[in-house]
Order: sequence, then structure tokens, then C-alpha cells
Amino acid sequence: MYYAIHELNIRFHTLSFYGTDLTLRSEGTWTIDADADLGSFKNFLAGENKWEVEEFTPENGIDVEKTVSNIIKRIDSNITYYYRDHIKDKPNVDNCVTALKETYVRKEQAW
Repeated sequence: MYYAIHELNIRFHTLSFYGTDLTLRSEGTWTIDADADLGSFKNFLAGENKWEVEEFTPENGIDVEKTVSNIIKRIDSNITYYYRDHIKDKPNVDNCVTALKETYVRKEQAW
């Protein structure tokens, strides 16, 4: 899972949480424009969705300010990477799935 930040599908970037080593556990890092993320997003935009990318946008959208604040807090924390964290949630570890799920904030419905 990754964030895709784009402007009308013209210019885009990706942001995701990765392990720093090819092991079950590692230090972990937030990565901008990882080759795998960029490739899968470009394929998605071109209609070639071999990575089964799905767009997820909550009904009212994402609160960008709060989401970015959450990401910065996690970057500044001691959270490390565990590849199966989405199956068995462990304290102070994330993988790409849990990092995204634990940082995004749905925009409140405007009245």
C-alpha cells in the first residue's frame, strides 16, 4: 500500500513505508517514489493493473493536513518494520499496510 499524490494524473509521487532490509524485521523507512510503487502506479494509470492497485478515497475525501501530520509523527517515532504487522498487529511496528491505515484521516463531513 502507498499514498499516490497526484495532480490530474499529470505529475505524481508515491509515499510508503518500507523495510530497510530484506528480513522479517528491520529499521523501516518512509520512502518517496520507490521504484515498485511508481511502476505499479504508472501501470494502474495506463490500465495495466497487474499489481491489483485500487484507489481508496473515503466518501468525504482525506484530511490532508491531519494525515501529513500523522506521517511526520510516525517518521519522528521509534516505529520499526515488521512484514506481517497487518496480520498480527504488534506495538511500535508497521508494514506498508498498517502504516497507511494508521496515518490517513478521513475528512469530516461538511455541514
